[in-house]
Amino acid sequence: MKKELLIAAALDDERLLEVLIPGRGPVTRKVRAQIRSFASNPAARGALILGPVGAGKSTIARVISLMRYLHWCPDDKRMRIVQHLVFDGPFRIDKKSLNWFEEMNLTGLTDEMAQAQLFGVTKGAATNVSERRGIFEQAMNGHFAKDNKSEAARITGGVVLLDEIGDFSPSLQPLLLMLLTSAEVFRLGREGDPAYGYSYRGVTLGATWKDPFDGRLRPDLLSRLAHFVIRIPGLNDRRDEFEDIVSAMLEDINDTHKNYLDGLDRESGEAVSRVKIKQERVRTLTLNQASVSFLRDLDWSWRGDLRGLRQILERCFYEGISVSEAAAAPVSVERTKSTQTGDFVRDAIEDICRGVHASTLTREMNRIESQLRARLAAKLKSTPELRQRMAGRLGINDHELKRQLNSLTRERSAISNSEAEPANTGDKN
Repeated sequence: MKKELLIAAALDDERLLEVLIPGRGPVTRKVRAQIRSFASNPAARGALILGPVGAGKSTIARVISLMRYLHWCPDDKRMRIVQHLVFDGPFRIDKKSLNWFEEMNLTGLTDEMAQAQLFGVTKGAATNVSERRGIFEQAMNGHFAKDNKSEAARITGGVVLLDEIGDFSPSLQPLLLMLLTSAEVFRLGREGDPAYGYSYRGVTLGATWKDPFDGRLRPDLLSRLAHFVIRIPGLNDRRDEFEDIVSAMLEDINDTHKNYLDGLDRESGEAVSRVKIKQERVRTLTLNQASVSFLRDLDWSWRGDLRGLRQILERCFYEGISVSEAAAAPVSVERTKSTQTGDFVRDAIEDICRGVHASTLTREMNRIESQLRARLAAKLKSTPELRQRMAGRLGINDHELKRQLNSLTRERSAISNSEAEPANTGDKN
């Protein structure tokens, strides 16, 4: 990240976002516009960040956190903040620069561990457990003492990213809902004790590559998180700006290599070889147009998206191999749909093929149809503006549409159950 570009754009939200989230395509411009709108809306306390694996959802969350604070700062303060920003990756703001921001990945945690990390825990709540604040308390105080919040924490209320929100435990969802409604919550082990209770009035961001409207999350919880829905485009949706993306990554990889060598050069002569440092300084990574075109035409839905692209480029640089060789390496990223043009039919067929139990085509089609109906109903129930448009198109009121949605999902569920084949088809004698 070139600091001079940041400083030149520091006083204007739109220009600064163009530096932090580069790209000239319509989907990228839309993301920047949504972030500007969210940052300037004090009533907006929740947002869902959706996008493929590796598309940069955490990176976007940090930009949102920064803009939520910067938008309200006077010019001299904005300039100081931007001048001192630190990055730990291409366009990825280091958390050390954002004391009012916290993030947590919800995948693979036990309920007790998740509750302790989210809401805090008191000493003695479990064996060998020390007292600590949860990530919401840390964000709302800016890592300061309870009565001495950081200025940014006071202005923003804190910003928390819950990564992979689709994996959040159903048993803890009511507790998170209480927190999002500004009700008092307590650290684990001191429930009901006012000395360990607090109310959170900051921003909560949920991120996932999965469909959040598939019933995994409670509708009332989802409606609070989905105040804004920001869809991060994958590389498959950004082919019109692919060359710019590759150029930015090449520049960052070369800069990272140079900065590492600069650090080694500051060591004493006995610690490192000056000859090897000099040899490494002549190495830079460049790609010809044919290589860029080859990468642009790949299907990135199962290659890790931006993260996968960087890994391929780094392999080219450090292993001295071609892009075709680097791209041929095995990957283990689960295929994700395009945010713009996902192939529903193909995804449904692949879902059937992943099944572990024998079935029939009719039964699988009924199951998929039932899931689709449930997802559509959940989306309409949790999005009032869509529901109102649908009701207007059908010539009915909102109450009648809700009744029909409930009836539709119940009827489809009953049909699916009646058509399902018995688990054991053997004859009983």
